[in-house]
Amino acid sequence: MPITDRQVRRDIEQRRLGGTQAVAAAKAGFSERTARRLEGNPVLPRQRVGNRRKRTRADPFAGVWTEEIVPLLQAAPHLRSTTILEELQRQHPGRFDDGVLRSLQRRIAHWRATEGPERELIFRQEHPPGEQALSDFTDASSLALTINGMPLPHLLYHFWLAFSGWKCVPDPAMTVAAHRPGWCTTPPFSSSTPRAIAAAPRLRQRSRRPGNCRRTASPP
Repeated sequence: MPITDRQVRRDIEQRRLGGTQAVAAAKAGFSERTARRLEGNPVLPRQRVGNRRKRTRADPFAGVWTEEIVPLLQAAPHLRSTTILEELQRQHPGRFDDGVLRSLQRRIAHWRATEGPERELIFRQEHPPGEQALSDFTDASSLALTINGMPLPHLLYHFWLAFSGWKCVPDPAMTVAAHRPGWCTTPPFSSSTPRAIAAAPRLRQRSRRPGNCRRTASPP
């Protein structure tokens, strides 16, 4: 566990009050050996953090990051790090081994966060249980479909719950007026019915165009 500035100050304070090195170290919360090392270098740990952030080895992508890698990312921002590394290995045989992949991934992640294209904002919808139901009508009666010369009343009603994804499609022979709360007797409505769904008759009157008419119902 790293030594904090507070521990170092406490050790120095105890030494100034006349305490021995062992007692001061114990009250500061580290070993006597650490106390001797700190006395030889009385710089607070926070002031030494900057030295640790200095690069300890040469940049493996020097000379290719700006000249080759960045142009690839600008042309295809979603290009995978492994693909870029394979291209570098092809262009520079023997220079880049597989061990630099993690370094490349970190550099690319930093570039995408600071210089890459803006990310699309996504506002995820929340669907609490029992709050929302959806109704969908497919009305193709104007197409005058027939089967063996008999007209097909092409009206299909589709109902589903937003939270669970449970769906129900009633008998196509049912009339539009029958599509109201109470018609569905299968789970999850075996013991109850939704208080409000889309007003199917009004939907049909509003739209004379064949196709799908979707409305949202929010039970109170």
